[in-house]
Amino acid sequence: MNFLSLIRVNIKKIIKTPIHLLFFLLLPLGTILFTTVIIDGMDSVGGFSASEVVFNSDDRGTFGESFLAPFADSQEVFEDDLDGALHLLERNKVLAVYNIPSDFTKRIQADEKPVIEVYKREEGNLTVTLEARLETALNRLLEERILLDNGVINAIDELDVLQTEIIVERDAEVLSNDFNVGIMLLIMFVFYGSVSMVSELNEYRKARVLARAISTPNWGGTILASLIIAFFLVQFGINAVVLVCGKLILGMSITNFPVVMVNLALASLFSITFSLAIVRLIKNESVVSIITAISALGSSYLAIFTDVKIFPHATKWLVNLAKFVPQYWVFESVEEGVLFPHVFILLLMIVALFSAGCYKLRGFVNE
Repeated sequence: MNFLSLIRVNIKKIIKTPIHLLFFLLLPLGTILFTTVIIDGMDSVGGFSASEVVFNSDDRGTFGESFLAPFADSQEVFEDDLDGALHLLERNKVLAVYNIPSDFTKRIQADEKPVIEVYKREEGNLTVTLEARLETALNRLLEERILLDNGVINAIDELDVLQTEIIVERDAEVLSNDFNVGIMLLIMFVFYGSVSMVSELNEYRKARVLARAISTPNWGGTILASLIIAFFLVQFGINAVVLVCGKLILGMSITNFPVVMVNLALASLFSITFSLAIVRLIKNESVVSIITAISALGSSYLAIFTDVKIFPHATKWLVNLAKFVPQYWVFESVEEGVLFPHVFILLLMIVALFSAGCYKLRGFVNE
């Protein structure tokens, strides 16, 4: 039997119980839905959403206050607290921060058009309408003080252009809160899937499926690889469906899609090869299931609690310890939108576990 036939046979064995597949589809999807609803509710209580902007006024005169008056009813306005406004931006609570400079009134009185500073997460057209309103208000304020022929502007066209200076521009691939939490939960479920994988492998051994396969002329590594690929195709397919459902049903903005898919694939491969290695190491079925569950959850929580973006004051030695678990590299790769060197490190872990699973395979399946 050739390699592709082995993969096809193994896939048929895996999907012979559709209830299990439905369970592995609905459980992560339901958990992500529940968590996303809670996060959205918390954001609503805070009075902010990722599509809003806030203002900060450092103006030392009175024109800044009158300029912002029309916007104060619908947007948050900070007074001399630019750091507080930027804190909301850094937490992805707002899309942009508009800062009225300290010399705003002074420039108006000197017949100069002031520059409004805008701090943004990314470039885009989401604030075009608001900036048009700001421009209209600024022009009206200037026209009360001066006339166009006094040289404040050089051309009529300048009246339709908001003069802004982007001070901070965040990476265009910033993760939204719902996506960040959703993808972390999904990856945790992928790793926790190694528990069910252990049970499946033990069932395979009891039913002498592996023993019959190893009795063929095929090399043990080929048989094991076909089993891994079969498990991988099923698990990765389910995770991809969960991700698409999160996009369509929950409205999650999928950021860095290729990076996310690569990391989901590597997480699935690690989960499967880890299951093979742990089954080879521990013969007691109940003990191996408990150890697998503790390892999957413990390593996931270790990676989360040492994420400096979530816990900036994480202990240094704990962060170094987390680098030995795959979740650390998967989470970091997704958050930063990069693949290297994370992919190489994960592949090395997967190869090591695959090698451990192949070691004396014939003796193992005949036990």
